[in-house]
Amino acid sequence: MLIFSSAYCTLLLLGLITPSQNNCDGEDEQSPSEIPQAICNKKSKSNDAQEHEELLPVLEGKVSSSKSEERVYASKDKANRFISLIISHPYVLVLVLLSSSYDYVLSSWSIFLVPLGESLGLTSETAVWLSTVSGLSGFVGRLFCIAMYFWSDINLQTGFTIPYLLIACGCLLTVFFKRFLWLAVAASLGGFGVAVLGNMTSTVIPACVCDKHFQVTVILLYTASGIMTQFGGIATGKLYNLI
Repeated sequence: MLIFSSAYCTLLLLGLITPSQNNCDGEDEQSPSEIPQAICNKKSKSNDAQEHEELLPVLEGKVSSSKSEERVYASKDKANRFISLIISHPYVLVLVLLSSSYDYVLSSWSIFLVPLGESLGLTSETAVWLSTVSGLSGFVGRLFCIAMYFWSDINLQTGFTIPYLLIACGCLLTVFFKRFLWLAVAASLGGFGVAVLGNMTSTVIPACVCDKHFQVTVILLYTASGIMTQFGGIATGKLYNLI
């Protein structure tokens, strides 16, 4: 009755319900026996409205406290998800480490190639072509990832081991060869490996964690990715200035 009366009073105040009123055009007036009942109903409605106004601050306080408790529970739930991710899938830390190292390499790659060519005896105009060759091979690497996604399974070993080996071979070539042709081969191997690594990070997440920990894994990976991307260019620039 309290809820019904409160809802009725609210609609009445908003003007959505108009009470029936007696007029002088032939409608029957209330009989004397109905008048006390009508007065009693009005009093009960006014009492219900007064009780509703008194309970409203209490209800609002309960709602606000329940919302604050929900926020606390949500923050605790996020922390528990992160802890359970590390406990349930400890090898996800390896994925974060590999992904972060890739982001460092990616942010340093554009700074690395041109100074590398110049330090090995190439002119600035010729050394710029190393970045061009690396970019073209990176495009081929992304096409290769699309083909590998449709035609075979992508796993952690092939997704990370092979690209890192290609980058290592490319860097090793720069130690023994100084000619532009061999440096272009090294740049193409590195660009291909960097492009493949960029696609592998997101593709291998479902193979490493369950559906419950998928969201927190994505958050962890991309947080580490942002940190290492910002750190890579700064660290490589400082290292180049020191050398």
